[in-house]
Amino acid sequence: MQVRKSYIEFIRIIACLSVILLHIHLCLFGTSNDIISIYINFGVAVFIMIIGYASYNESKNYKKQLLKMIKIFSLGILTLVISIILYNWIIGEKSLLNCLLSIPFKEFKILILNIITLHIPDYKYITSHLWYINLYCLLLIMYPILKKMCTNKKEENLFRRIVLILFIIKMIINDLIKINIIDSVDYLPKIFNDDLLIYPIVGYELYIHRNENKTKKIVTIIFLITIGLLYKYMLFNIASDTYYRENPTMGNLIYSTGIFILLANIGRIFKNNKIINFIGNKTLGIYLIHYMIIEKLKTCSFYHRTYQNMYNLSPMQQFLWELLYAILIFILCLVIVTIIKYVFSKIKQLILHLKPKKNNR
Repeated sequence: MQVRKSYIEFIRIIACLSVILLHIHLCLFGTSNDIISIYINFGVAVFIMIIGYASYNESKNYKKQLLKMIKIFSLGILTLVISIILYNWIIGEKSLLNCLLSIPFKEFKILILNIITLHIPDYKYITSHLWYINLYCLLLIMYPILKKMCTNKKEENLFRRIVLILFIIKMIINDLIKINIIDSVDYLPKIFNDDLLIYPIVGYELYIHRNENKTKKIVTIIFLITIGLLYKYMLFNIASDTYYRENPTMGNLIYSTGIFILLANIGRIFKNNKIINFIGNKTLGIYLIHYMIIEKLKTCSFYHRTYQNMYNLSPMQQFLWELLYAILIFILCLVIVTIIKYVFSKIKQLILHLKPKKNNR
């Protein structure tokens, strides 16, 4: 049985809450005070860092990682299917029964084509967060290479840090292109086109430096978060679109790294906390269904009353309202995921119980 480290589960919980908070800010209450997104957009980056921090340092074979990622990919596809079937009920246009009786089979043809090409379709924005599953597929393909690269030996460390520097250069150039300082050019191999691959590598670097002294960690946290915020704020003022809140930017890399170190150190107060481990084990499920819950709440009268008052609040008051809303959605999703897991575990037990036992002769 896998031993869960409570401080890693704590990081997962905060990262998941950050994603929900960002989606609430952008999708539920609009972006009247969009500077808030500068501070709360670190969840996905931290999630990906956890992969490098917690997976590449352990003696896990490729088969186990393959099965794990296939399971995650399958859960993503299942979430997508459910989202398509229930979409009109979620947005309040049809009853639940009508949705179940009028399954949109044409949409599934498109879905199958996208699955074959490893693309998760964005079904009317309700599944936009499932791009994360695509990233898991890429990490699955890259696992043997990343696992070999993320080894704390002299040659591997040198090679990994050269790759890290190349990714950083690529991110800086992308930022310069976005703020119109340089023209767009095609200058790096295809592998460097997915800048999110930098995050598991950074996660592993954080793992091998996890035992640095306390003073050095505090200075590093303050430095990274401050520089990251200044960089993101610069993009916020200069970039012509929402580029400043995207994950593959240098500002978000610096900021998210500082947040990760901060959360890892706060999380170490939880030695072996059963509650933290229990909630952390549900974060993937919470992530998968939270967008459906956010969209469903848009049909509730409470949302409309709250939305009307949001623009009369100060940025800090709006943030506190959104944080409270995010916590409520997190708890609601936690309850739903817990019930689903419990039901499936009981079904599994029943199937195993009914399965005929072999006679030992």
